Amino acid sequence: MVSTRAASSRGIGGAAAAVALPAVLLLAAARLGGCDTADSMTGEVDADALPELTLVEEVRIGSLDDPDLGFSRISGVDVDEDGLTYVLESQEREIRVFDRDGRRVRTIGRQGSGPGEFGSPNRFGIIGDTVWVTDTRLSRLTLFTLEGDVLSTVESMGAVVDAPEGVTIRVRPNRMRRDRLFESGLSSMSYMVEPPGDIVVPRLLFDLKGNIVDTLSVDTIESAFSMLSDRITVGAITFIRPTPPTDAPRSLPTDDGTVRIERAHAPTRESSTFAVTRTDTAGDTLYHRTFRYAPKPYAGAATDSLVGQHARQYEERAGPDFEAVKAAIRDAYELPPYQSPVQSAQLGADGSVWLLREDTGGDYTWILLAPDGSPRGQLALPRRASIRWSSGDEAWIVVQDEYDVQWLVRYRLR
Repeated sequence: MVSTRAASSRGIGGAAAAVALPAVLLLAAARLGGCDTADSMTGEVDADALPELTLVEEVRIGSLDDPDLGFSRISGVDVDEDGLTYVLESQEREIRVFDRDGRRVRTIGRQGSGPGEFGSPNRFGIIGDTVWVTDTRLSRLTLFTLEGDVLSTVESMGAVVDAPEGVTIRVRPNRMRRDRLFESGLSSMSYMVEPPGDIVVPRLLFDLKGNIVDTLSVDTIESAFSMLSDRITVGAITFIRPTPPTDAPRSLPTDDGTVRIERAHAPTRESSTFAVTRTDTAGDTLYHRTFRYAPKPYAGAATDSLVGQHARQYEERAGPDFEAVKAAIRDAYELPPYQSPVQSAQLGADGSVWLLREDTGGDYTWILLAPDGSPRGQLALPRRASIRWSSGDEAWIVVQDEYDVQWLVRYRLR
């Protein structure tokens, strides 16, 4: 497997800035359409035998040592109708705009608390001729023109919603839709007592003034109550016993409905299935795809990854006891025998669906579904790469190199 670093191009002093690259990144050798994966009797798709996709690197933006060209923390990417790419650089509190060749053409916003300034921008996007930004520190929504002029600024603390006694749930405007209403997302949840079961959180619609105008649906989330959970002490570190990885269904809200992924842990080593269903706002099914797969156990690298993620937050405080903390976390995990077949999922701008498969210790494997739910194939990405935007055959991917430097790379799918 060729890493994404191998396809980079460097200038003087090790910097690579807005360089269009002809190099081909072969994430797998096979071409799309190379095998028949559907079972004619059942209609199921063999997820483990999907054709593998090839990515071609077109443009790489970033720098090892120039702060004007490099990135600190890319929190979001979107593309307007003219093909300009907008990048939320959340640590620098600004949105950077690039042309098709990767040249920076303007900057929107800056750090501060005045109109058009950001305290802690966490989400943004483009709807038509409008750039929207949510800011958690300033508790507000800001709308800009594509050129960066401020259209409006609205304070919005969100809303406290109905919850079991002793539980407080707050939701905030989270995502602007094409109808220019904001869909809510969970902001915070606090417990005074253990809830009786799973918790229902409504998905609300806010207008551009921060008022609630409708309830779209309700989401059921597993209770994450931990105040009275078992605690483990190692040296100077006390931590909560880690909860097992969830295999609860994953729902992705869309402007016209929902994509739901059923991904239960397999009970045995025999072939099992997961399913992806897309419904419209009326609840009618637009497509339903079932995938069979061979379950993969929790062992070796998969367990190491879980333990490492949980232990990382204690590394600095634990000092010489860190290895003992990691060992205690490993012993405390109550893992199911097999991993969930879909670890995570995200939507493309065109309605495509990306599904992250099990952790096998190497590169991550993603399945790509077309907007109609048909499988296009699978591809492998390095563990430190993340898909930030995609549409059709184009994808913007953030790649973090061995120096922890972030690069924004546009690839084309073959």
